[in-house]
Amino acid sequence: MSTGNELRERDVRASETLDAGTGAVLEADDCRQLLDRWHETELGFVEDPRRAVEACDALVTEAMDRVAASFQADRLLLERKWSQGEPSTEDLRATIQRYRALFQRMLAV
Repeated sequence: MSTGNELRERDVRASETLDAGTGAVLEADDCRQLLDRWHETELGFVEDPRRAVEACDALVTEAMDRVAASFQADRLLLERKWSQGEPSTEDLRATIQRYRALFQRMLAV
């Protein structure tokens, strides 16, 4: 379970990533874990092809869910930033740039 400090640190990292407009959607450790599981699943194809395909389907679904959750967290962070009080035009300009970066990351442009 994450502590309050860990959650704040994660929010800071997410904010920095959004500010930079770059960064992987998932943490490197998460990507490695998913890739390792994918390779294990492929190796199992020889022994049980049907089970391997079912496992691949489940793994792709899990990866999609993680990516969606990551983008949702980024979007909520942005929403929190611009919806507090009465933002200045400069704050709104910076926010739209962050939204553009998020959008481009989603489309991998």
